[in-house]
This record gives sequence, structure tokens and C-alpha cells, in this order.
Amino acid sequence: MRHSRRTIVTLLLVIAGALTPIVAHRIGGRCWIFLPAHIPPLLAGVALGPGAGLATGAATAIADLLWGGRVHGLAFLPLGLEFVTYGLVAGMLASPPSRYGTRLFAIIVAMLAGRLVHFLAALLLGRGSAHLISGLFVAPWPGIVIQVVVLPAIAPAITRAASRR
Repeated sequence: MRHSRRTIVTLLLVIAGALTPIVAHRIGGRCWIFLPAHIPPLLAGVALGPGAGLATGAATAIADLLWGGRVHGLAFLPLGLEFVTYGLVAGMLASPPSRYGTRLFAIIVAMLAGRLVHFLAALLLGRGSAHLISGLFVAPWPGIVIQVVVLPAIAPAITRAASRR
């Protein structure tokens, strides 16, 4: 069975999403500063659209559930929903191929939407606080900067790789 390049590239991003939580949890607390697991869903969405973003976000969420140590109750839910929201919103707003400004806008809005979903889910679970807001917006500023600078710039290469014949 012959698979399209788009399917293969999407699958590679899904695999990256599934592996990133393993790496992130190996580096410990620094993962909450640099946010490596946030990159695959955002990149898949902005480069390949909402379907790829959703699949990659879901794979990242499931991997984080399995390897992230949040298996008790619904502790995994806020971050898992954040990952799914990233991929879906980025993909809906940056319909590939898109201009740099559109990709940048999509990344920023997806990051805000994902964090809002994370915060609301945490509130519903009784874990909302000022500390949570700091953890979502202040502490990870290096990761946020990396995502805003790098992802809109490299997304076209992913889009091109997926559309080559």
C-alpha cells in the first residue's frame, strides 16, 4: 500500500509528539520552562492543518498520560486538552500554505487558547490558582519565545515536505 507524503509527514509528527513527553520528563523541571512537548502539536497544526494538529496533539496527550506520571484521576486532563487545542486551533487558523504573519497569528492564538483550556480544565478539577497562571504564562517564557520565533519560520519546510510528489 502506497502512502502519500502528507500521511508520512503527519505520522512522523505524531510520533514526535508521542516521544516528546518521554524526553521532556527526562529533563525534569526544565521541561516547564522550554515546553518541548508543545512543539509537535503546534507545528503539525500550523504546517499541515487541523487534522494533523489534532492527531499530533492527541498522541502527545496520550504519551504524556502514559509517561508523565499523571495517571491518578483526571490530573492529565488540563495538559492533554491543551495539546489537542494547540494542534486544532493552529491548524484552523493557518490553512496551509499560509503567509508568515498568518502562521505567527495562528501560533499565538493557539497558544493562548490552549492555555485558557488548560486553566479552565484545572479550575473544574479544583486546581486553579495564581500559581497556575504563573506556570502557564510567566515561567515558560523561554519556551513561548522559541515557539513564536521558530515554528512559523520552519512550518513552510514541513508543508513543502508533505506536498512533494
